[in-house]
Amino acid sequence: MIRTFPTCLILLLSLVCLTKSQFGNIFEQFFNQGNEDGSHEHHGHQHHQEQISGGADRWRKMSEQASCSTYLCPSSFECVSRPSECPCLEPEDIKCPIPGSSADEPESFVCTRKPGCTRVQEALRLGSGL
Repeated sequence: MIRTFPTCLILLLSLVCLTKSQFGNIFEQFFNQGNEDGSHEHHGHQHHQEQISGGADRWRKMSEQASCSTYLCPSSFECVSRPSECPCLEPEDIKCPIPGSSADEPESFVCTRKPGCTRVQEALRLGSGL
């Protein structure tokens, strides 16, 4: 029995090592923990902050390159005369207007899908307490 225990232990460790070398990175890749350059980011919060700042940097660069004297839509980078004229990004989206709360506040909008603007209007009524 003493001879079989070390043999089993060696076989088990060998199996673990082989499995690790074959499939060790699969979970990191599956859950998107590996970066594109092959390095690994183990601090999710730091990685999330980098993604956020990357989006802000991208928007800043795009807005600097655009020649727009009126309003630059933040999601499509189209130049329009007012924010309410910005397009929805997806063709299946429906544009639902949201009126401004005062004369100083411009009309805005929300992009939604079916069933359409009725749910947006219901949510606005519930949110305003009417």
